[in-house]
Amino acid sequence: MSKRWVPVAVVALVLASVASLSACRRGSNSSPAPTGVHASLPTPARPARLGEELVTNGTFATVQPGDATLPAGWTRYQSTSRTVLLVKEAGASVLQTRNDARRKLWQEVMQHIPGLRASGRYQVTFEARVQNTVPGFVAVIEQRFGAPETNLARLSFSDRNWTAHQFVFEATSGTLGAVSLLLGPEQPGNPDGVAEFRRVSLREVLP
Repeated sequence: MSKRWVPVAVVALVLASVASLSACRRGSNSSPAPTGVHASLPTPARPARLGEELVTNGTFATVQPGDATLPAGWTRYQSTSRTVLLVKEAGASVLQTRNDARRKLWQEVMQHIPGLRASGRYQVTFEARVQNTVPGFVAVIEQRFGAPETNLARLSFSDRNWTAHQFVFEATSGTLGAVSLLLGPEQPGNPDGVAEFRRVSLREVLP
């Protein structure tokens, strides 16, 4: 299954477990890439009432013990300290993700988000930019052992300057724990893919 999507948030697409995540993204099966666009839930016109922060260390202010290149609470996926790393800008931490021209694998960083409520509505906000013409993305996925991955929402961006983004998604009835937030550049293997992130947040939209 390809990871090429149009740059909008999408809700509830196909299914992939952690074990099959890599193969699915490399398009190892014969199924065509999904092209249907599913509208995200509209962002409320009035300022939303939000629940507590569900992302750990969304400002990347603290680092993993023994690895100053990786923010605490985050995990590299198919990436290394050369392709996912912390950099400083004006004294603040920025998470930089870049493609590896030698390895056509998604260079991502992820965080498991526990405690989502079935049928709950959640708002993701972040600031991001790219260094070249290759877009970056933020995705929310559900992973269940032995089953395909469900893309609950996904947003691509191509802004060269720091830009704030947000989208709202609804947790499915089966979303009971194996939900992760994924960040990275598009077009694996393209060396122009460099996406940077800061101030990542995920909070429930309260009634």
